[in-house]
Order: sequence, then structure tokens, then C-alpha cells
Amino acid sequence: MNYHITSIRITRFIENLNNALLKTIFNTKDLETWKQSVEFYFSKVFDNEIYSSYDFELIEKIYSFSEINELQRTFVIKLAERKFTEIQHVVKDEFTRLHIDFEMFFLNIFSENKLFEKHKNLFKPRRFQNEYNIILIRNLIEINEFEKAENYCTEQINNNINGNYDLPYINFLTEIYSKTNNTRKKATLLANYGAYSFDFENYLFIKKNCSPIEFKKYRQKVLTNANYNSQNGDIQAFDFYYKVMKDDGLKNKLVTLLAKAHNLNLFDIYKEEAFALSPIDFIAEACVASTFTTQNKLIAKIAKFIYQNTDKNTLRLYLTDRRIHEVSKLYRALKELEQN
Repeated sequence: MNYHITSIRITRFIENLNNALLKTIFNTKDLETWKQSVEFYFSKVFDNEIYSSYDFELIEKIYSFSEINELQRTFVIKLAERKFTEIQHVVKDEFTRLHIDFEMFFLNIFSENKLFEKHKNLFKPRRFQNEYNIILIRNLIEINEFEKAENYCTEQINNNINGNYDLPYINFLTEIYSKTNNTRKKATLLANYGAYSFDFENYLFIKKNCSPIEFKKYRQKVLTNANYNSQNGDIQAFDFYYKVMKDDGLKNKLVTLLAKAHNLNLFDIYKEEAFALSPIDFIAEACVASTFTTQNKLIAKIAKFIYQNTDKNTLRLYLTDRRIHEVSKLYRALKELEQN
């Protein structure tokens, strides 16, 4: 049982008291006396059903401070192992009876001191405890317990109500399938969960390794999302969408995509490529995109690029295009350069 105190004054008093206790413990010169003190506070927390969160915070600090002395560190680690074993005899298979803070404490100690593999079968994932689960699964992968790690990831994804919490488990599964060379599972995973991942290499991987039906569903979703996001200023989404178009043999759609995005930053990023495809279309659409923007430095940069790559007579002809209006800031910048 855990209890909490809400009074700030009492909280600060106990925190100061804990700091004083910690100082007293680690100022003890005699190692045996120091061991007795540490064991007292560990037992105070782990040997009783009722404990104070401040006592638990104290033993966390004891573990942290012990790293400055190898003998002390070794004692604390062995003591933690003993307490963990004693607790396991009590809770047995009902592992959820062990307070999550305790389990996280032991898991971190074992992870940091290469003891996880020894105790790996005593840790299981907990529903909605993502921080704990991530540490557990990471440790399993590091010792090549891929099947167990995969099962735990799948279990958490199936249990999660909010899909935003699935991402670390999806990343773990991707890593597992890469390490085990399971191309089919990796492709299916990316197809099912990659609709918001604008990674062109993943797109090509899914295209190559998924069934046509799986790929078609994935492609439709990811392109819809990329198109929507790119029109809302997402540069990565735009770059992904354009690379897919190029892969489809539709490189000449670049200016059309830029026109739909109405994002002057994108016009700047792709100016060389778009200008080479169609100078007049690039100039016309960039002029339209610049009409209501306040990015004057960017306008000047694009105007300079156009002016330096177009002879005056051709530029004068381009600026008569019916799509270009005199209210366009880029048009006015180009006219100023032309007249100078």
C-alpha cells in the first residue's frame, strides 16, 4: 500500500529530511555500518505492505549515489537482487501485485548492470505502462529474445486504445524483422502502420515485398495523407509525394504539385528542377504563390534565381502570361530587377 501527502510544507520537510539521511548514510566511514543502514531502508520499503513514497525515493537515491564506490555499488545491486527474489516468492505468477514503481526500479538496476538475462522470465509487460514496456522489450531484443519481444509488441499494439502509443512497438517490430531477415512480416507491418510515415525507402520496400492488394491499399492511404499534409506545409510529405510521382514516371507534375501546395518554401527548394522542366509555368505559379506572403527575403531569393537564369527579352515575355497579376510580390521584384 502506498500513501501520499499533499501539503507542500510537509513535502518539503520530508524531502529535506531524506536529503539529510542520504548525506548521513554516505558520510558513514565504516562499511558494515553503511550496509546495515542501507539494508534497513530497503527492508522498510520492500518488506512491508505499507510504505512511504519518500522512503522509496530514498532508496532510489541510495542506488544512484552508490555508483561512486564500487564496493557500495556491488552491495546495493546484490541487495536489490535479494529483495526482488523475496518479493517474487510472495507474488508468484500474480506479477501485477508488484507495484509498477518497484518493478521499474528492479528492471532498471538489472538493465544497467547486465543482470537482465538472469531474471528475464520474471518480467512481463504491463498494460498501458509504455515506459516500462519499452525498457523491457529493448532488453529482450538486446539478448536476442526476438520471439518473446515480438509477442509483447503485438500484445501491446492490440491492447492500445490510442494508436499514437503504437509507434515504439512498431519500431521494435521493424527492428526485429530486420534482424531476423523476415522481409514478408516487415513489409506487411510497414504497409499496415506506415500510412503516415513519409519514407520513400519504406515505400519501395513495401512495393517490392507486399502482395499487390496490400500495396494498393497502403499506397492509396499514404498518398492521400502525403497530399493533404504537403498542402499544409509539410515539406517531408511533399518530397515523399513527388518522389512517388517520379517513380511513376510523372516527373513533369512537379510544377503542378507546387501550385497546389502554395508554399513559397517549396518553390525555393525545388526551383532548379521545376524551372528546368518549364520556366514559364514555374515563374507563373511562383508569382501566384507570392501574392499574399510576407516572406520578402524568400521572394527576393527566387526573383534573383529567375533573373539570373533568364535573358531579359524572354523574361519580359514570360511576365505577360495571363496567370501573372501585378499584385504579385514576385512579379514586382522581377520587374524591379528587369528595370535596373
